[in-house]
Amino acid sequence: MSRTGNTDAARRIEHYINDLKAAARSLSAARRRELIDDVRSHIQVALAESGRDDAEAVSAVLEALGSPREIVAASLAGDAEPAQTDAGIGGLEIAALVLLLAGAAAAGVGWLVGVLLLWTSPRWTRREKLLGTLVLPGGVVLPIVLAAGLATSSVLVPLLLLAVGLAAPVLTAMRLFRSARAVTVVGGARRWGAGVWAVCAAVVAIPAIGGIFFLATSQQQVSDSPATVGTGQAAPTHSPS
Repeated sequence: MSRTGNTDAARRIEHYINDLKAAARSLSAARRRELIDDVRSHIQVALAESGRDDAEAVSAVLEALGSPREIVAASLAGDAEPAQTDAGIGGLEIAALVLLLAGAAAAGVGWLVGVLLLWTSPRWTRREKLLGTLVLPGGVVLPIVLAAGLATSSVLVPLLLLAVGLAAPVLTAMRLFRSARAVTVVGGARRWGAGVWAVCAAVVAIPAIGGIFFLATSQQQVSDSPATVGTGQAAPTHSPS
């Protein structure tokens, strides 16, 4: 971390380094670490030479460096045999996010296709793919269906479920979109095998989740239905006259 005495300046440097990590995450770990260390060192030397460490001086140094994406591209351009690189989000990534959000409306098949595209894309890390799969199951369609199923119990529970259920997938999709835009992919071959395994796991998990929801709603409906409760008194009878 840069030894700046200005909190805002240090925050700007760390924000820049974090963007650089995101842009360079498709590089090997050793090469990514070397690139980040070089950039940190360059920032420190440039600030020392300027004799200032305030936010304005930091902004000037970072502007002279260029964007993190440009730094990664320049690093790859120096290779003896540069690999094929691709910057910016692609059409298949956009399709993956759209299908993850709303694909469940097509009998759930669209969501599975979204999972396939999510896991085959080289633009997301494994952690991000897990996040997209676990937070986006059914996208915005599933919380609407669940809220409708619980609408008979009360008003507050379905509303809370709907609010959280819609916010979580939308915010997750926005994060995945920003992440895919920031990364520069090196030799971006798609991992179709990983996508197929992810779809198979989802196909196995969905019936289990559906069974749990069915049991939960069935018990809720039973508890809400009118029941005859014994009072300990014998029912009146009429003797034949």
